[in-house]
Amino acid sequence: VWRYHRGVELLGELARSGELGTVNGVRTTRTNWTSPRADVDSIWTLVPHDLTIGIEVLGEIPPPKAALAEVIDGRAVSLWAHLGGGGEPWLVVEASTRSAERRREVRVHGSLATATLIDDGSNTVVIAAGSELEPRLRSISFDPDPPLRRELAAWLEFIAGGDPPKSDGAEGLEVVRRIAELRTLAGLDSISS
Repeated sequence: VWRYHRGVELLGELARSGELGTVNGVRTTRTNWTSPRADVDSIWTLVPHDLTIGIEVLGEIPPPKAALAEVIDGRAVSLWAHLGGGGEPWLVVEASTRSAERRREVRVHGSLATATLIDDGSNTVVIAAGSELEPRLRSISFDPDPPLRRELAAWLEFIAGGDPPKSDGAEGLEVVRRIAELRTLAGLDSISS
């Protein structure tokens, strides 16, 4: 659903436009307190969103390089992940159900500026540019049309003979494979998910 969030789409447009300079990477933060899910751990419920944001902004999910998990009572409740880098754009993910503060932030780091979607309920992206002590700030507003509504509309249009939606089964499989790789890097192979 995050690929249909207008703020995430705007971040992708800014990344591709060159306005931010060369894109160094994307940082996502997705935290809240606990999860009602009992069938899978927090990595499976939170991290897919961050990886699909990587696809929307960077055009791909970078290869996983490192991951660290927090495990409580045999369940993974947090994951910090580093994907890409080494001269290619990176994706850094913080996903946790161990934070009293609910946060959903996406920040694109470019050589000239950063662009930040501060919260999933926000209808602005903030660009911070320059190398002075105080950044030059600019806000870009966007239509806050709910992303789930937009995703469902895209599927209905496709079923009626229109263009295919942004995501397909191959993309879903790639997300699952990357999460499995991150779980291995974090030492979660022996932990049930």
